[in-house]
Amino acid sequence: MPPTRQVPGQKPMPPKAGKGEGKGKTIDQNQNQSSIAIDQSSIDASESFPELSGLETIPGPVGGPMASAPPPPSSPPPAVADEGSDEVFGPPRGAPPPLGADSRPKPPEMRSDLERQIAERLKRGRLSVKCIQAANVRRKDQNASGTKIDAYLVLQLGDFKKAPRVKTQVRKRSGQNPQFMGEMVTFDLTNPVEFVRDNDIKLTVELWDNNAWNDDCLGLVEMSAVRFLGALEAQNEWLPLTYPGDESSNSKIQLEFNFEEAKVGMCVFTLYEGRGLGSGEEKLKLGSGGALAPYVSVSIGESYHKRSQTILDGGSDPYFGEEEILMWVDDVNWVEPAVATVWNEDVGDHDLVGKVTFPLLPYMVVDPRKAKQEVVELQVAKETTHDGTKLLKTGDLVMKCEFLSSGSLKMDVRAARNLRETDSIGR
Repeated sequence: MPPTRQVPGQKPMPPKAGKGEGKGKTIDQNQNQSSIAIDQSSIDASESFPELSGLETIPGPVGGPMASAPPPPSSPPPAVADEGSDEVFGPPRGAPPPLGADSRPKPPEMRSDLERQIAERLKRGRLSVKCIQAANVRRKDQNASGTKIDAYLVLQLGDFKKAPRVKTQVRKRSGQNPQFMGEMVTFDLTNPVEFVRDNDIKLTVELWDNNAWNDDCLGLVEMSAVRFLGALEAQNEWLPLTYPGDESSNSKIQLEFNFEEAKVGMCVFTLYEGRGLGSGEEKLKLGSGGALAPYVSVSIGESYHKRSQTILDGGSDPYFGEEEILMWVDDVNWVEPAVATVWNEDVGDHDLVGKVTFPLLPYMVVDPRKAKQEVVELQVAKETTHDGTKLLKTGDLVMKCEFLSSGSLKMDVRAARNLRETDSIGR
């Protein structure tokens, strides 16, 4: 007898009882549990359930309650095709379809030899791109003499969904040769392997024209950023810009690439003296009678702070006694700039004298033995206008910054005394 085809969405038909078997009644408890056959011959419903007295009793199967239950199948039932149709009904065969490529980087044990070499070559650091100028830029619908462009650049590092994307300032009425005034665009690579796709790190530079409604892309260039990440010096290059969909163009752009490697180690800030603290366009009213008791606070990030001793009656030209402030730089906080702030210690709240902000990466490539004193300018925000915040100079701070890279220490023992040979633990 041919198998019965089951139509999707239709409840399956109950199996027919064989010869010598009675009609069994099953109760389906839920979809995940098998049906349980109840032996009515062994259960007296009138005794257990008086309210069921008078109802017709359905005889159970012969041979016990589980005698008629079929054994579980060892394999899925075969798929059945409808006559004259290619559609097959039944459970799917084979492995499920793939879910698609994962956008996350591969773990080290799954990388190829080439991917491992690239990962070992990459280092943590900051890639800086100086935007200088572009030449022969125009839209397709304009000639060279009638080009009116409000140009800006968009730079993207990486080729994945959440790749960092940075936009420069718009240069109004820049024409066919826009000048970007050396504007800097930076990318911090805290984990360079995350940017690798197809054994490369793609850097995309796009030139756009700012319009009232929709901005127009005037050209782009794609390149590998890996060659910049290992360069020891800045690289200045002219790169061709092509229109979207075209293979060649006369447009080009000048950029300068520089990479600063991030290291782990100790940063030593040596404080020498302050000069003209509180001076500027107007005298700051600090403390009682204008006397200063300054000290210096150095911070890296929002939660890592250290301070120097207070110089009582130090005045506007205090000497900090070449006090050293040691701060640890790890593989995470190197992206934060260092902030040196001079405060005036007062009876109540401490008063701000001025502060200076500077990056740590330039000091990581300088030999500590060649580090020199620097005179940095202290500033405070005076007022905020539509043109930005106006800064007021409030003196200078003389200091030195040294970076001591972490590493391994090797020791050679040249001489020793009172050495003993031990035969067992504890002697």
